[in-house]
Amino acid sequence: LSEGQTWQQQQQQGANNSSSSNGSSSSSSLWSPHSGKKRRLLQQYSDDERSKLIELYRQLVEAYPKSLACKRIPLDFLVGDDFLAAVDAYVRRQLLRGVPSLFSDLKPLYVDTAKAAALEQLFEGYATALRDTGSWPAPLHSGSSNSNSSSDSSQQRQQQPNGVAVGSSNGDSSGEDNPLVWVLHYLAQHYDKLGGQAKAVRASNEALCLAPTLIELLLARARVLKHAGDLVGAAAAADTARSYDLADRYTNSIAVKALFAAGQIEAAEQTAMLFTRDGDQVHFLHELICYVFDVMLLNYCRWQAYQLSITH
Repeated sequence: LSEGQTWQQQQQQGANNSSSSNGSSSSSSLWSPHSGKKRRLLQQYSDDERSKLIELYRQLVEAYPKSLACKRIPLDFLVGDDFLAAVDAYVRRQLLRGVPSLFSDLKPLYVDTAKAAALEQLFEGYATALRDTGSWPAPLHSGSSNSNSSSDSSQQRQQQPNGVAVGSSNGDSSGEDNPLVWVLHYLAQHYDKLGGQAKAVRASNEALCLAPTLIELLLARARVLKHAGDLVGAAAAADTARSYDLADRYTNSIAVKALFAAGQIEAAEQTAMLFTRDGDQVHFLHELICYVFDVMLLNYCRWQAYQLSITH
């Protein structure tokens, strides 16, 4: 700590460091449980090897048409138009179903900057079409047959008669039933990962206008605002998400961490104790295994001790 540094400034510095290293250190830690994905993404395939893999997964999709793994794994080794067609078929189904974890599913692909750029172009095209016409753009097709496009195109034709997605009209659907909400939710996380916090905040704001009580949107907004440097706003977003599901200990923990980072220590303590029994509530936090609370409180106490040492 530098002399005169406040608790909020300390947390701000940590958030900035986390955001600046988002593209390098976070990617290296991401691979520990996903070594297979790392090998597929980083391995250089010849055209012949890639063709054999495409044919293999085409056969697997025919044998197991409901398997998401058979459609997701090819995204790791497909390139160019084949990748665009496959990922287009894959994500449309997830967006129509409102799958909140879609970005986490595709995040390993961001090790390839070309695929990250392709995903941005694809989702921005979705957002533009859904805003302007209330329907999806035409499905993409590749020159070669692959494991995803042939199977999912027929499913999309069933879901989208005449090219219009059922329930995708802004006028006919609202809240989490509106696919535009999930497109914007993805774009907010996408921009945030690439360091475009201003665009991420705008996408998050637009999504929340369509579904203001959706917890996943509020938690993503808290993360975006933290990386943008607005720790107070991040705490407010996380606490609002917590208030919509008072029985969820996960959102409670996220809110506690955000409140601590914003320097709202008393509010963080009171929020953490919502899941304790009456009586000695502070000590009961240990029985709930609230290590995050202990670590954040210890850091705050150290900061206070440091401030006292430099003022006396």
